[in-house]
Amino acid sequence: MARPRIDMAFVAAVALLLGASVALPAYLSYAKIRLQKRPIYPPNNLQLRTLPRAVPGWAQRGEDEVLSKEAAEELGTFNYLTRTYVQTGIEPPDEPARLDVHMAYYTGMIDTVPHVPERCFVAAGVNLVGASQTVKVPLDLSRLIVDPDSDKDPPILLGRGSEVQNRFRLPYRVEDLALRVSQYEDPSGGRVLAGYFFIANGTVVSSADEVRLQAFRLQADYAYYAKMQFMSASVDTPEELAVLVGGLLDELLPEVMRRMPDWIEVERGNVSEHEGS
Repeated sequence: MARPRIDMAFVAAVALLLGASVALPAYLSYAKIRLQKRPIYPPNNLQLRTLPRAVPGWAQRGEDEVLSKEAAEELGTFNYLTRTYVQTGIEPPDEPARLDVHMAYYTGMIDTVPHVPERCFVAAGVNLVGASQTVKVPLDLSRLIVDPDSDKDPPILLGRGSEVQNRFRLPYRVEDLALRVSQYEDPSGGRVLAGYFFIANGTVVSSADEVRLQAFRLQADYAYYAKMQFMSASVDTPEELAVLVGGLLDELLPEVMRRMPDWIEVERGNVSEHEGS
């Protein structure tokens, strides 16, 4: 007598699963929820390694680091830049400061955990000294103008490129740009400060968790983020590192954004086949 009830329960469970398999996609479509993100690329697929080697006040020292195919696959992207910039125009006895810059662009990966120094440096045998701090980057906002087409609050700001004398949209809330900075000590006793932030779907954020919240919004068709990392042994405090980074980004950030999708245009649906393919 118990067998018919078991069969009916099984049939009911199967019917429920089949109903859910139909209803869930329909609901996701109705709510415009995108669980899978389409990759998106910079205009003309312009790569980070093409960034200017010299800008006012800064020049490249040495050659870019080029990863092996295996190392780039471990990094998770072939669109990256690892380069050293050194201050120019510094008169003795002052020493020019040095910034080791690493940038990496990722797209279309909803479950990605960004590589950050707190994990990567420690895994490489470098000791973290003290707690990480988040410090504001003092950009020269007087050089920027408001985007006349912006309907955001606060508005999008425009910065002029150094390589191409056009103005480019900077990330949303760039005026609040902040670095997450940590100090590290290698086995020989040498110390460096390393800081980073991310550009995620056209907005600046300073933590890996914020990347997930910003770059992988459920209603977005596309997703990208770029890690911007800076390291220096020329400074003693997080604030000093932020000042150096701000000085470089005053010149370089518009060119960086030239190598990112223009998120305002993406939101308006103006994505070229090449960019979104």
